[in-house]
Amino acid sequence: MVDTRIALLSTTPRRVFEDYHHLLDLIVPQLNTIDYVVIVPSVSPTAFPGTSAMPWQFEAIVRSLYLRGIRAYWQYPIAGDPAAFAPIAAAYHIPRAHFTTHTPDAMLWHLVPCTLTALRSTTSYPAGIIRELNHRTQQTLTIVDATTISASFDNLPLVSNLILAGHNQQALSAVVARLLGYDQAHPDLSRQAPVVIGEPAIFAAAAERAQQRRSQAFAAGWPERLVHELLKVFPPTQYREPAHRDWLYHSQWGRLFQRYQRRML
Repeated sequence: MVDTRIALLSTTPRRVFEDYHHLLDLIVPQLNTIDYVVIVPSVSPTAFPGTSAMPWQFEAIVRSLYLRGIRAYWQYPIAGDPAAFAPIAAAYHIPRAHFTTHTPDAMLWHLVPCTLTALRSTTSYPAGIIRELNHRTQQTLTIVDATTISASFDNLPLVSNLILAGHNQQALSAVVARLLGYDQAHPDLSRQAPVVIGEPAIFAAAAERAQQRRSQAFAAGWPERLVHELLKVFPPTQYREPAHRDWLYHSQWGRLFQRYQRRML
Protein backbone atom coordinates (compact mmCIF):
# COMPACT_ATOMS: atom_id res chain seq x y z
CA MET A 1 0.00 0.00 0.00
CA VAL A 2 1.33 3.43 -0.97
CA ASP A 3 2.02 5.67 2.01
CA THR A 4 0.50 9.06 1.19
CA ARG A 5 0.79 10.47 4.71
CA ILE A 6 2.34 13.91 4.93
CA ALA A 7 3.37 15.04 8.40
CA LEU A 8 2.87 18.78 8.91
CA LEU A 9 3.51 20.85 12.02
CA SER A 10 3.59 24.52 12.91
CA THR A 11 6.76 25.80 14.53
CA THR A 12 8.65 28.86 15.75
CA PRO A 13 12.37 29.66 15.97
CA ARG A 14 12.27 28.85 19.69
CA ARG A 15 10.71 25.41 19.09
CA VAL A 16 12.18 24.46 15.75
CA PHE A 17 14.55 21.74 17.02
CA GLU A 18 11.83 20.16 19.15
CA ASP A 19 9.27 20.34 16.35
CA TYR A 20 11.54 18.75 13.74
CA HIS A 21 12.24 15.96 16.25
CA HIS A 22 8.48 15.42 16.62
CA LEU A 23 8.01 15.60 12.82
CA LEU A 24 10.37 12.65 12.38
CA ASP A 25 8.46 10.66 15.01
CA LEU A 26 5.24 11.26 13.07
CA ILE A 27 6.48 10.26 9.62
CA VAL A 28 9.10 7.61 10.53
CA PRO A 29 7.72 5.79 13.59
CA GLN A 30 10.28 2.98 13.12
CA LEU A 31 13.16 5.46 13.19
CA ASN A 32 15.09 3.66 15.93
CA THR A 33 15.37 0.57 13.72
CA ILE A 34 17.17 2.44 10.92
CA ASP A 35 20.87 1.65 10.56
CA TYR A 36 22.00 4.98 9.14
CA VAL A 37 20.77 8.04 7.29
CA VAL A 38 22.31 10.08 4.47
CA ILE A 39 21.24 13.73 4.62
CA VAL A 40 21.22 15.58 1.30
CA PRO A 41 20.66 19.34 1.73
CA SER A 42 19.73 21.22 -1.42
CA VAL A 43 21.85 24.32 -2.02
CA SER A 44 21.57 27.02 -4.66
CA PRO A 45 23.76 30.08 -5.24
CA THR A 46 20.62 32.19 -5.74
CA ALA A 47 19.70 34.77 -3.10
CA PHE A 48 17.97 33.63 0.08
CA PRO A 49 15.17 33.14 1.09
CA GLY A 50 13.66 30.23 -0.73
CA THR A 51 16.39 28.57 -2.78
CA SER A 52 18.35 26.39 -0.35
CA ALA A 53 17.77 24.14 2.61
CA MET A 54 17.58 26.23 5.75
CA PRO A 55 20.51 26.01 8.20
CA TRP A 56 18.20 25.38 11.15
CA GLN A 57 16.52 22.62 9.13
CA PHE A 58 19.86 20.86 8.70
CA GLU A 59 20.89 21.32 12.33
CA ALA A 60 17.50 20.20 13.66
CA ILE A 61 17.63 16.94 11.69
CA VAL A 62 21.28 16.28 12.55
CA ARG A 63 20.58 17.03 16.21
CA SER A 64 17.55 14.72 16.31
CA LEU A 65 19.57 11.82 14.88
CA TYR A 66 22.47 12.58 17.23
CA LEU A 67 20.20 12.45 20.29
CA ARG A 68 18.72 9.14 19.12
CA GLY A 69 22.15 7.61 18.61
CA ILE A 70 21.53 7.02 14.89
CA ARG A 71 24.52 7.16 12.54
CA ALA A 72 24.26 9.95 10.02
CA TYR A 73 26.24 11.11 7.01
CA TRP A 74 25.75 14.10 4.82
CA GLN A 75 26.42 14.67 1.16
CA TYR A 76 27.79 17.83 -0.34
CA PRO A 77 25.18 19.38 -2.60
CA ILE A 78 25.57 18.99 -6.35
CA ALA A 79 25.58 22.77 -6.83
CA GLY A 80 26.20 25.68 -4.55
CA ASP A 81 28.45 26.32 -1.57
CA PRO A 82 28.29 23.72 1.23
CA ALA A 83 30.04 26.05 3.69
CA ALA A 84 26.77 26.86 5.45
CA PHE A 85 26.37 23.22 6.50
CA ALA A 86 29.94 22.02 7.11
CA PRO A 87 30.35 23.69 10.56
CA ILE A 88 27.06 22.19 11.74
CA ALA A 89 28.09 18.73 10.55
CA ALA A 90 31.45 19.11 12.28
CA ALA A 91 29.84 20.18 15.56
CA TYR A 92 27.76 16.99 15.66
CA HIS A 93 30.57 14.79 14.26
CA ILE A 94 28.59 13.97 11.12
CA PRO A 95 31.03 12.82 8.40
CA ARG A 96 30.66 13.41 4.71
CA ALA A 97 29.27 10.43 2.80
CA HIS A 98 31.85 8.85 0.49
CA PHE A 99 29.35 6.69 -1.37
CA THR A 100 26.71 7.47 -3.96
CA THR A 101 23.03 8.09 -3.45
CA HIS A 102 22.39 4.76 -5.19
CA THR A 103 23.55 2.88 -2.11
CA PRO A 104 20.67 0.42 -1.65
CA ASP A 105 20.68 0.21 2.15
CA ALA A 106 20.85 3.96 2.78
CA MET A 107 17.87 5.93 4.04
CA LEU A 108 18.14 9.18 2.07
CA TRP A 109 16.69 12.33 3.54
CA HIS A 110 16.47 15.32 1.20
CA LEU A 111 16.18 18.72 2.85
CA VAL A 112 14.49 21.33 0.65
CA PRO A 113 12.78 24.68 1.20
CA CYS A 114 9.13 24.97 0.31
CA THR A 115 9.95 27.73 -2.13
CA LEU A 116 12.60 25.91 -4.12
CA THR A 117 9.95 25.26 -6.74
CA ALA A 118 9.58 29.01 -7.31
CA LEU A 119 12.77 28.85 -9.35
CA ARG A 120 11.08 26.55 -11.86
CA SER A 121 9.47 29.43 -13.71
CA THR A 122 9.04 27.31 -16.84
CA THR A 123 6.38 25.19 -15.12
CA SER A 124 3.01 26.26 -13.85
CA TYR A 125 2.87 23.69 -11.06
CA PRO A 126 5.42 22.98 -8.33
CA ALA A 127 5.84 19.22 -8.70
CA GLY A 128 8.89 18.98 -10.93
CA ILE A 129 11.81 19.72 -8.68
CA ILE A 130 10.65 17.53 -5.80
CA ARG A 131 10.30 14.58 -8.18
CA GLU A 132 13.73 15.29 -9.63
CA LEU A 133 15.32 15.30 -6.21
CA ASN A 134 13.92 11.88 -5.44
CA HIS A 135 13.87 9.85 -8.65
CA ARG A 136 17.05 7.99 -7.73
CA THR A 137 15.81 5.77 -4.90
CA GLN A 138 12.65 4.54 -3.22
CA GLN A 139 14.21 4.63 0.24
CA THR A 140 13.83 8.34 0.62
CA LEU A 141 12.19 10.95 2.80
CA THR A 142 11.79 14.56 1.74
CA ILE A 143 11.73 17.11 4.55
CA VAL A 144 10.41 20.51 3.50
CA ASP A 145 10.99 23.72 5.42
CA ALA A 146 8.00 25.96 4.77
CA THR A 147 8.74 28.45 7.53
CA THR A 148 8.98 31.06 4.77
CA ILE A 149 7.05 30.75 1.50
CA SER A 150 7.62 32.67 -1.69
CA ALA A 151 5.66 31.70 -4.77
CA SER A 152 6.74 32.33 -8.35
CA PHE A 153 3.84 34.69 -9.08
CA ASP A 154 5.06 37.44 -6.74
CA ASN A 155 8.41 36.38 -5.19
CA LEU A 156 7.48 37.97 -1.88
CA PRO A 157 8.60 36.11 1.26
CA LEU A 158 5.70 35.19 3.52
CA VAL A 159 6.26 33.70 6.98
CA SER A 160 4.07 30.62 7.42
CA ASN A 161 5.86 28.75 10.25
CA LEU A 162 5.27 25.27 8.78
CA ILE A 163 7.46 22.18 8.38
CA LEU A 164 6.45 18.99 6.60
CA ALA A 165 7.79 15.63 5.46
CA GLY A 166 6.66 12.67 3.39
CA HIS A 167 7.76 9.58 1.46
CA ASN A 168 5.35 9.80 -1.48
CA GLN A 169 6.39 12.50 -3.91
CA GLN A 170 3.03 13.04 -5.62
CA ALA A 171 1.32 13.45 -2.26
CA LEU A 172 4.04 15.76 -1.00
CA SER A 173 3.93 17.81 -4.20
CA ALA A 174 0.18 18.20 -3.81
CA VAL A 175 0.58 19.60 -0.30
CA VAL A 176 3.39 21.94 -1.38
CA ALA A 177 1.20 23.06 -4.29
CA ARG A 178 -1.59 24.00 -1.90
CA LEU A 179 0.83 25.97 0.28
CA LEU A 180 1.95 27.89 -2.81
CA GLY A 181 -1.64 28.71 -3.78
CA TYR A 182 -2.10 26.05 -6.48
CA ASP A 183 -4.83 23.42 -6.57
CA GLN A 184 -4.54 19.67 -7.17
CA ALA A 185 -6.08 19.67 -10.64
CA HIS A 186 -2.86 18.82 -12.46
CA PRO A 187 -2.52 15.05 -13.11
CA ASP A 188 0.95 14.95 -11.55
CA LEU A 189 -0.52 16.27 -8.30
CA SER A 190 -3.76 14.31 -8.14
CA ARG A 191 -2.45 10.77 -8.62
CA GLN A 192 -1.99 10.29 -4.88
CA ALA A 193 -4.33 12.07 -2.49
CA PRO A 194 -2.31 13.27 0.50
CA VAL A 195 -3.35 12.44 4.04
CA VAL A 196 -2.09 15.27 6.24
CA ILE A 197 -1.23 14.21 9.78
CA GLY A 198 -0.03 16.32 12.67
CA GLU A 199 -1.95 19.58 12.29
CA PRO A 200 -4.35 19.25 9.32
CA ALA A 201 -6.48 22.22 10.41
CA ILE A 202 -3.46 24.53 10.27
CA PHE A 203 -2.64 23.20 6.80
CA ALA A 204 -6.18 23.90 5.58
CA ALA A 205 -6.02 27.48 6.87
CA ALA A 206 -2.58 28.06 5.31
CA ALA A 207 -3.75 26.65 1.96
CA GLU A 208 -6.77 28.96 1.96
CA ARG A 209 -4.59 32.01 2.67
CA ALA A 210 -2.22 30.98 -0.12
CA GLN A 211 -5.10 30.66 -2.57
CA GLN A 212 -6.35 34.12 -1.63
CA ARG A 213 -2.87 35.53 -2.09
CA ARG A 214 -2.59 33.91 -5.50
CA SER A 215 -5.99 35.27 -6.53
CA GLN A 216 -4.96 38.78 -5.46
CA ALA A 217 -1.74 38.50 -7.47
CA PHE A 218 -3.77 37.90 -10.63
CA ALA A 219 -6.60 40.27 -9.74
CA ALA A 220 -5.32 42.85 -12.22
CA GLY A 221 -6.67 40.67 -15.02
CA TRP A 222 -3.47 39.10 -16.33
CA PRO A 223 -4.20 35.59 -17.58
CA GLU A 224 -2.15 33.15 -15.51
CA ARG A 225 -0.87 31.33 -18.59
CA LEU A 226 0.48 34.60 -19.99
CA VAL A 227 2.20 35.37 -16.70
CA HIS A 228 4.02 32.04 -16.80
CA GLU A 229 5.02 32.62 -20.43
CA LEU A 230 6.54 35.93 -19.38
CA LEU A 231 8.38 34.21 -16.54
CA LYS A 232 10.04 31.93 -19.07
CA VAL A 233 11.51 34.98 -20.77
CA PHE A 234 12.15 37.02 -17.61
CA PRO A 235 12.77 34.45 -14.86
CA PRO A 236 12.71 35.71 -11.26
CA THR A 237 16.43 35.27 -10.57
CA GLN A 238 16.35 37.09 -7.26
CA TYR A 239 13.83 38.28 -4.74
CA ARG A 240 12.64 41.85 -4.53
CA GLU A 241 15.24 43.63 -2.46
CA PRO A 242 12.89 45.66 -0.18
CA ALA A 243 10.89 42.55 0.68
CA HIS A 244 14.08 40.56 1.22
CA ARG A 245 15.53 43.17 3.57
CA ASP A 246 12.22 43.43 5.42
CA TRP A 247 12.19 39.66 5.89
CA LEU A 248 15.79 39.64 7.18
CA TYR A 249 15.38 42.44 9.67
CA HIS A 250 11.79 42.07 10.84
CA SER A 251 11.05 38.35 10.68
CA GLN A 252 12.12 36.04 13.50
CA TRP A 253 13.28 33.54 10.86
CA GLY A 254 15.27 36.22 9.09
CA ARG A 255 17.04 37.15 12.32
CA LEU A 256 17.75 33.48 12.99
CA PHE A 257 19.22 33.18 9.50
CA GLN A 258 21.47 36.16 10.20
CA ARG A 259 22.77 34.47 13.35
CA TYR A 260 23.67 31.40 11.31
CA GLN A 261 25.39 33.63 8.76
CA ARG A 262 27.55 35.18 11.47
CA ARG A 263 28.50 31.74 12.75
CA MET A 264 29.61 30.66 9.27
CA LEU A 265 31.86 33.68 8.63
